[in-house]
Amino acid sequence: MSAYNVTFDILSKELQEISNPKRAQSSRRFFKVGENSYSSGDVFIGISVPDLRKYIVAKLPRMIDVSVLHSLFQSSVHEHRLAAILCLVELFQKPSRYYEQFWACTDDYTFRMKVISCYKQNIAQINNWDLVDTGCYKILGSALVLYHRKELDEFVLEMESKVTSKDTSLQRLKAVVFEDHDLINKAIGWVLREAGKANESMLIDFLERNWKIMAKISVSYAVEKLEPKPAFLKKL
Repeated sequence: MSAYNVTFDILSKELQEISNPKRAQSSRRFFKVGENSYSSGDVFIGISVPDLRKYIVAKLPRMIDVSVLHSLFQSSVHEHRLAAILCLVELFQKPSRYYEQFWACTDDYTFRMKVISCYKQNIAQINNWDLVDTGCYKILGSALVLYHRKELDEFVLEMESKVTSKDTSLQRLKAVVFEDHDLINKAIGWVLREAGKANESMLIDFLERNWKIMAKISVSYAVEKLEPKPAFLKKL
């Protein structure tokens, strides 16, 4: 038998065997799979991230080829797509272990560019916040640090200068404070919080003028690090 004998069908069957119906039900509530919610239509079978990572890392050395990853990405099962991302993270972080198996590469840079290409080919299936969080910074972010550090440093400096400027992204946020989307509202709060670390008075001024029209979750995230909390927010 070939050393490479793990197919998509094998993975799918074995993942189902280690799934947990109670966890699946909890995940459906947590990720809001209801109609018109951001996870609408997503299928959860109930596997924790640590269990999924442990299983995938063990199976990866015997996986047939990259076609299995594409099949996982195309699955409607959330944990299948998460498994594919965990595979790519492992490949990106330990390229020399898998040179021959996946893309017949002989150097880290070429192999990692193949990993990034696979990630980008399936970007439409990386369609939930946890999928983005699991792989984006470990693959794309790490590639920037490893191979584009000069450009990254220049970008960070530019963003820092904009955050500390009066005519900033904070003013632009006014265009989306009415946004009726949970994840967008959390993101708005996160941006405000980070901007406040650089210029607290600017953050407080922005909130005092706009908190009444903002989502509560945005305001909550924005003031998370502020001590003491602004007096006007005691009405919240």
